[in-house]
Amino acid sequence: MNKRLTLNSFYTLIKFDEIDSTNDELKRLIYHSSGTCEGTVVWALCQKAGKGRRGKQWFSPPGNLYFSLLLKPETSIQNTGQIGFIASNTMADIIEQYSNHQIKINLKWPNDLLIKKHKIGGILLESLTSLQSTLLLDWLIIGIGININHYPPDNPYPVTSLFKENLILMTSDLTIFLYSFLNSFYVNYIKWKKNGFSFIKDEWLQKAEGLKKNISIKLEDKIVSGYFETIDETGALILIDPNGIKHKITTGDVSFG
Repeated sequence: MNKRLTLNSFYTLIKFDEIDSTNDELKRLIYHSSGTCEGTVVWALCQKAGKGRRGKQWFSPPGNLYFSLLLKPETSIQNTGQIGFIASNTMADIIEQYSNHQIKINLKWPNDLLIKKHKIGGILLESLTSLQSTLLLDWLIIGIGININHYPPDNPYPVTSLFKENLILMTSDLTIFLYSFLNSFYVNYIKWKKNGFSFIKDEWLQKAEGLKKNISIKLEDKIVSGYFETIDETGALILIDPNGIKHKITTGDVSFG
């Protein structure tokens, strides 16, 4: 990779040595700074209150990658999840490139990155709807955390880091790694705007962990199990239960085996 890599002019990068949460900082900028624009990126070397899905805390010591990206995609709230698939697929490609394709990254629905079924990173989407219509997406924040040198201890789910997996990145410079992701994401984001979700859906499914196998999904009030058939055009998971009934799952925690 080119060590002189520059960041696409679409982005405005704000870097912190330490912050509470990169997602929360973007929210503050939206509400309190009139100059905040699409493409603003908040990057922190350490987070004191990193955020994961469903209110969980994200383990954020120095040595890993933590950043949040602000978008204004001008689409319906129903399509929010599509952009998360763009981000996860793009990040999987970048990790594979920088590890010289030493290992394959798989993607766990809806937004986790895995190595050998162990979580290496995750994506948190937070959206704001339009003042004119709650059906239209106004702002979207994409928060991304990647375990490069560290992973959370005593985690109830299998987790890992690139360092633990003995994957030596071709660059030790997190700036280059971040720039590479953002530049690639921009290309895919524009392609999605022009051509829709089908191209990224097909690419994501090629990396999907558990596809065409039996899985379980923990919902708010129950656990459902069945055959992971595909994802639909909104990114919802299509599950076929043992009775042959199809279920459209829009949120939940997937487990395998």
